Amino acid sequence: MSVRVQVGDQVYLKEGGTMVGAVRAVHQHGLQIYVENAGDFQVASGAIKTVHDGKVVLNVEKLELTLRKAVAHAHEAETP
Repeated sequence: MSVRVQVGDQVYLKEGGTMVGAVRAVHQHGLQIYVENAGDFQVASGAIKTVHDGKVVLNVEKLELTLRKAVAHAHEAETP
């Protein structure tokens, strides 16, 4: 059985990590994700490590530098 990515799925950089974004659109060759405080980014299908339970885990090494920088700052505006 194949698990499909759906709009609204949460995006992570590692299993058990902090959510860094959400899926906005699913395309034939990748995803459009929203990263808090940074906006929308395109993710190639080759950068998707795994999909399960409404979660998409990405392979950090395969992400563009601008997206890596954005997710590093995704939660900076949050107050403790």
